[in-house]
Amino acid sequence: MKAAAHFFLFTIICLIAIPAQAQISNTPIRRPNINTGVSSPVALPDSYDEIIRDLNNGKCYSIALNSLQLNPTSSAKTNHNAELRYGIGAIKKDGNNLIATINIEAGVNENGSRRVLRTTVKLRKSRSGITLDIRNGQYYHLIHQLQLVKKKNGYYLSAERDEAGETVSFTLAIFKTTCLI
Repeated sequence: MKAAAHFFLFTIICLIAIPAQAQISNTPIRRPNINTGVSSPVALPDSYDEIIRDLNNGKCYSIALNSLQLNPTSSAKTNHNAELRYGIGAIKKDGNNLIATINIEAGVNENGSRRVLRTTVKLRKSRSGITLDIRNGQYYHLIHQLQLVKKKNGYYLSAERDEAGETVSFTLAIFKTTCLI
């Protein structure tokens, strides 16, 4: 019994005195490959995509355009050197573009009469934002990198352009409307 107690005490002293060495592996740990089926992150639809989806699902939208042109004071084109243009039209989808044809009532010119300009408004989405293309028989404007903002009653887009001493600002509102057909 005495020998067993000495052996037990000797074993405990050896375990305390001799440090144990852990074996560390040099093999790197590999992460498992998981195929989720998604090659790139999925982006949430923005305002433009919502309008396209609604048009695909049979909903109808209209667009209202309001523009103000401020001319130089030396210009005799308009009264008070300003001209206001406005109009409303229905939006249709052409591929991934939104197109509307609007009869714009142009403001007062030098003889005081109003005129109507048949104008095509085209919205196109790119990575950097929305491109606005406005064309009629009198002028055209191509403006890039705009943002379509969603509000409670519709979507809004604002732009302005300085050209040849004239400043033109545009405000467009896109809103749901009842479908006639």
